Amino acid sequence: MMPGGGPTLPSPIDRFARASASRRWLIGTLIAAGGICLLALNRGWEPVGEGAIAQSAERVLQGEVPHRDFDDLYTGALTYVHAAAFALGGVRLSVLRIPLLLVALAWVAAFYAVSRRLVPPVGAALLTMLALAWSVPNDPSPMPSWYNLFFATFAVLALVRWIETRGTGWLVLAGACGGASFLMKLSGLFLLAALGLFLIEASRPEGPTREKAAGGRSVQVAITLGLGLFVALLWKSVAPRGSLGVMHFVLPVAVLALGLAVREWTAPAVGSGARLRSLARAWGPFVAGAAAMIAPFALFLAVVGGLDDAVRGVFVTPFRRLDAAGMQPPRAHWLAAVVPLFLLLRPRIDHRSPAWRLRSLLAAMVLGGVLVLGSITFFTQQLAWYSLRSLAPLLGLMTGIIVAVDAARLGWTAAGRHLVILLGMVAVLHSLIQFPFAGPNYFYYVVPLVFLATAGLVRLGGRTPLGLQLAVCGFYLSFAVLEVMPGSQAGLTILPGKRPAPVPVDLPRVGLLVGMDQARLYESLVPFLQETAAAGRIWAGPEAPQVYFLGGFRNPTRTFYNFFDPASRQESGLLARMEREGIDVAVINTRPAFSPPLPAELLDSLAARYPFASSHGPFVVRWR
Repeated sequence: MMPGGGPTLPSPIDRFARASASRRWLIGTLIAAGGICLLALNRGWEPVGEGAIAQSAERVLQGEVPHRDFDDLYTGALTYVHAAAFALGGVRLSVLRIPLLLVALAWVAAFYAVSRRLVPPVGAALLTMLALAWSVPNDPSPMPSWYNLFFATFAVLALVRWIETRGTGWLVLAGACGGASFLMKLSGLFLLAALGLFLIEASRPEGPTREKAAGGRSVQVAITLGLGLFVALLWKSVAPRGSLGVMHFVLPVAVLALGLAVREWTAPAVGSGARLRSLARAWGPFVAGAAAMIAPFALFLAVVGGLDDAVRGVFVTPFRRLDAAGMQPPRAHWLAAVVPLFLLLRPRIDHRSPAWRLRSLLAAMVLGGVLVLGSITFFTQQLAWYSLRSLAPLLGLMTGIIVAVDAARLGWTAAGRHLVILLGMVAVLHSLIQFPFAGPNYFYYVVPLVFLATAGLVRLGGRTPLGLQLAVCGFYLSFAVLEVMPGSQAGLTILPGKRPAPVPVDLPRVGLLVGMDQARLYESLVPFLQETAAAGRIWAGPEAPQVYFLGGFRNPTRTFYNFFDPASRQESGLLARMEREGIDVAVINTRPAFSPPLPAELLDSLAARYPFASSHGPFVVRWR
């Protein structure tokens, strides 16, 4: 009691002590995650990608509409989020990372909540920190793919609650998360596909109904044909890029679809009417939730006259990237890297035997030796790295088998089987976000869901010694901290390996710590342009959106990457535009990452029109 007789409010420490163990571990995890994210938040950058995102947001602030007035790289909703961040916090790259941090913390809480369905509180905290160590701190650029990961986890949590309660509102929320993911980036469709596939499985009545199933399985026929069409469309999109894409992306999904089809025909017979009603009860609220998110944005674009452009910009233009911006998944032989992990985590009949304590200790010592070797040999780093990157195809195979098998035969509860299937399907379909650019940094957007799906298989399988589970989890957490995070994009490369400490960029529109070479490049280039282009009009390309943004210049074109606009490489059209816009300075990127370089004839014409030149790293500045 207070001296005046009023009640004494409990201190934060008292409230923390009285909280349940699960809540205490969640609070501790959030505090630790927030600290780690804050330390990494303003470290590293991807100049071209962040320049395009920032320039898009600035153009929205100036009254333009994505797709109608410029080629937004993504669906467009995130551009408005970033524009709002600029309006509130000022126009600099670092401001765009604040929304990322806030949503990332909500993601940590959701990830912990899903993990709690698999492991005790301390295990959920460990699994959450493992996912964090392999994700946001390694590349805190405000890319929409992070939001795809976040909304995928939110949707998983919503469907977990639906599995537990069968409350319709959770289906609506899951659909809303899928719709929000799509509004961030087209790859959100992979999440919607994963959730839809899961609902095909989870909505099936558990036993035969009173309706006669004989001669009445037209719904099952339609489902089977739909699954085949889905796999065929995926094959058509991925197969032209090579067999590696088929192996990593198409085959796992095909196995899932096959498992669904097999289950549809081997489960207890259900009449078409009952099957259709069960699908409608699941899919109806789910689709309504997705539509509730997407429809208002589509209506807004229609009102401002940009809906047709948005449809073309979201569903047609991105496919121009397939020929220009691509990177193959790991080669087939790296699939063997997952074998040691599989051997460690495979179920054992005698998993409770006291002998496994010693064996687990020996396994931990061996894994510790691998960590030591990883600091010496690059091959050992690759082995650990690819043991995770090869997990998604294996998860597709194992989840497809579980889909086709009844819960009773597995010795699991129906809810446990549904949870494993949900986690596996979302992880496998979400891994398609790596197509067509399967670079190491894109794996960061996938690996947390791979961890969840693997944990689901291991924990609900229930016959892997706990000591081995902890040894494996500790190994990958230590590997992330010691080898991945120091050499991540935050450390200025996307491959394992340590790099020099980053330095601040002395430009008002940055606010980030980046590599010294990059800092000095733009500290030289941008002031030079601002001095040379007295009228404030420049042209920069191909693929140089960061030049416009960092210098505060207006982009006279609607595009950021030249492969989106092939006409921008045609000599007559570009020169006429530059003359019409009164451009006196041209900035030529001689080493574009994705777009093809300017043809020699165009370079000669630019040299003739802009006779003075100065080189700044990969950029050649020409003026008259």
